[in-house]
Amino acid sequence: MRRLALTVSLILQPSLVAASLYVASATVMGEWLGLPLALMFSSFLPLAFTVSWARLNGSPWDLPSRSLRGIPLMFASASNLVGALLTYMLSTARYISAIMVGYGLGGILAYAASRRWKVSIHTLSVAEAVVGFHYLASTPLVLLAGIATVAVGWARVRLGKHTVHQVVVGAVIGLISASIAFHLFLS
Repeated sequence: MRRLALTVSLILQPSLVAASLYVASATVMGEWLGLPLALMFSSFLPLAFTVSWARLNGSPWDLPSRSLRGIPLMFASASNLVGALLTYMLSTARYISAIMVGYGLGGILAYAASRRWKVSIHTLSVAEAVVGFHYLASTPLVLLAGIATVAVGWARVRLGKHTVHQVVVGAVIGLISASIAFHLFLS
């Protein structure tokens, strides 16, 4: 079971989840011009920074120490928000920009919570995908993302990375931040 939990955790890590949501949105919404910017600012740059930060601090890539998570969370949030602005200005990709703003807001909220408590960024990311797929109007993808949220939450608890409460709070932050972003961009 530990091997399954590790596999689920690796496959559903935040940068890969975001990248898959961007590809799905570009495919469904036709926002292809925004895709490269979204992948750069929301997936590649935050992941590269986090891995570099972890190496610099002698930590595993998923930063299990709450004290090391603040700077990468703020970097990822800033990268998403700057990327959302550039994406919207250069390609008018409203849907992709909304996803990026959701991840930016989620990172800020996770940072605030992580000052005292460790929130699951994995579940935050996958829960945002639930909202993203909802706005794509694809019920099977919403269901799949919902199952993925539960699966990654189980995996993070099983691996001892988070408690059930940390996983639930991560999912709630993801749902709220994505809902706010989509409401602002698509209303």
